[in-house]
Amino acid sequence: MVSLEAVLKPLYGIKEIWMAANVSDKSDKKQPAARRDGEDAQRQALIGHYVLHALGEPGAGHRIQVRPLWDDHFRVNVVVGTEVGAASIAHSYFLRADGDGKVLDCTPRIIRAYGVPGGAR
Repeated sequence: MVSLEAVLKPLYGIKEIWMAANVSDKSDKKQPAARRDGEDAQRQALIGHYVLHALGEPGAGHRIQVRPLWDDHFRVNVVVGTEVGAASIAHSYFLRADGDGKVLDCTPRIIRAYGVPGGAR
C-alpha cells in the first residue's frame, strides 16, 4: 500500500508534511494503537491536502502542519520559507473534519491565494 504522503509530496512539491502525534481518544481504545495511528496520519494528510488544494500552491519551500486538537478539531498551518530562521506561518486555519478527513467547516474560510495546485490550469 502506498502512503498518501508519498503521493502528495511529489504532486505538490512539498518537502515535508508535518503531522502531530495522535492524541489518544478513549472511545477508540478497542482498536490496536498502530492501526489507529496509521488511520489518524492518513486523515491528517487528507486534511492537509484539502487545505493546500483550496488555498493553491504557495511555491517552493513550504510545509503543511496538521495538528489534532480534540475530537474532530484540527489546527492547520501553512509554513513558508526554506531558511531555519526565516520560515513563517503564512496561513493558519482552525477546522473540523469527519473521520474520513473531509473538512466540514473552517475558520477563517480558505480563500484561494495562489495558482492552481500542481501547475495545472
